[in-house]
Amino acid sequence: MSSRASLVLFTGLAVACSDAGVTKFNTPPTAELTSHASGDTVREGYEENLRGVVGDPNHAVDQLSVTWLVGGSVVCADSTPDAEGVVECAHTFVPGADEVVLEVRDPEGGSGDDRVSVDIQPTDAPVAVLTAPTASGVYYSDQLTTLEGTVSDGEDPAAELGVVWESSLDGVLTGSFDTPDSEGGLLGAVTLQEGEHFL
Repeated sequence: MSSRASLVLFTGLAVACSDAGVTKFNTPPTAELTSHASGDTVREGYEENLRGVVGDPNHAVDQLSVTWLVGGSVVCADSTPDAEGVVECAHTFVPGADEVVLEVRDPEGGSGDDRVSVDIQPTDAPVAVLTAPTASGVYYSDQLTTLEGTVSDGEDPAAELGVVWESSLDGVLTGSFDTPDSEGGLLGAVTLQEGEHFL
């Protein structure tokens, strides 16, 4: 009788575990200019309210920093978004600075921006004409001197113009002559000190 032995073979399996690090992906923030679009017209020397919206899918709005640039220069340095991500900036445009950029940055260095180029329309300076007093007139320090003139502007109604009368001796003069009527007329009187005045 023959004897037989059973042999069972086991194959060893080696399992390798990778300990690679997990890479965190930072989604960049977004910025959108909502108040103006490229080609919009703005007037030189007039204040415009710039408005935009910023956001970030993985950061709170109050963690975002916002920068406004006009013509490459920072404006409204203290501008911060509200709870809805709305951010505003009041800016007066000058010729040559027509590109508006809204930039946003998150704490991890991610950034986004939106930009538009506006059309800056030049405006004419207002005109002031002084009709009284005159250089040839004689005036007395103990009597009222009549102040009379007119103001006008090509863009704004005369009644909305700001007027300042100033004397080289008495400084800024105040009175009813500060406010133009609907036609731009100015009329009033003031007591001036003795001496030669340039108005």
